[in-house]
Amino acid sequence: LQDFKDNTRILYDRIDWRVGVYTIPFKLRLSSFNFDANVNLGANLGAKIRWSREVEGGLSFEPILGFGLASIKLDESNSKANGSNNTNVSAFTINTGLLVHVTKSINVGFTFGFDYLSKNDQNNYDWKYNGKGWLGIGINVAFSNQNDNTGNEGNNSGEK
Repeated sequence: LQDFKDNTRILYDRIDWRVGVYTIPFKLRLSSFNFDANVNLGANLGAKIRWSREVEGGLSFEPILGFGLASIKLDESNSKANGSNNTNVSAFTINTGLLVHVTKSINVGFTFGFDYLSKNDQNNYDWKYNGKGWLGIGINVAFSNQNDNTGNEGNNSGEK
């Protein structure tokens, strides 16, 4: 067993498919170069690409595709809402971007996406950012199994 360990090395998968939950606390609205802070929560699918197969937690990048919900604050500056009927509505969000892995399961993401109000809410409030692009910086926490590699210690697949 020691000879085997001395003559082999652990190689991790080059690409790990992952599912995660994300939040994007700040968005830069491109149509008016305006920062927007709202509650945004969603899910994403990504492909983590390792720079080196020999380093488990080394530099890696992950292209992502995600969707979720955002709470949008409507007021007189961005919609037909006036001071007496400022409100929050939900919007459907789609986005794509790139995650830079900081630790094994926590990452920083740079995203580009779009928010869409329901047809009824858009007709009622005429939100000026509906369907217009934004840039965001977000945080991603991954829940997928990170132990799928060729060097799992103790992983004998039922063999004795």
